Amino acid sequence: MRDENDGAALKSRIRYIVDKLVFRLRTARAQAGSVAFTVRYSDNKATQRSMRLLSPTSDFTLLYNCCCLLFEQAYSRRIAVRKLSVTAKPFLEQECQLDLFDNAAQVKQENMGRSIGTIRMRMGFEIVQNGNLVEYNKN
Repeated sequence: MRDENDGAALKSRIRYIVDKLVFRLRTARAQAGSVAFTVRYSDNKATQRSMRLLSPTSDFTLLYNCCCLLFEQAYSRRIAVRKLSVTAKPFLEQECQLDLFDNAAQVKQENMGRSIGTIRMRMGFEIVQNGNLVEYNKN
């Protein structure tokens, strides 16, 4: 990643790294129990914020929203950002209460995520790209 100040480009980068994180979690059949987000600036100083999740998840939408919130908390300086990174700690079963019932939207999202993960495992991660990351050639 090149040094960046543009908010839209940074949000797009967050979507990409969260997408890769979710793919790695689903490939390992794991779920995140907490998330840590790091912002490294062009002068090599870094800020990290973390969040413990209420319930374990590998859902893209939930993890993306958490990372956007953590980014807003960590992005305190007004100089260019060199690197964004996110890490997830797997949950420990004794640490939380699992949800007993999933709503229809959660089930639909999980099914779609599994389908995308299957395609990516067969053909590579880059075969399915996030809609915000695709650049269109305007002629």
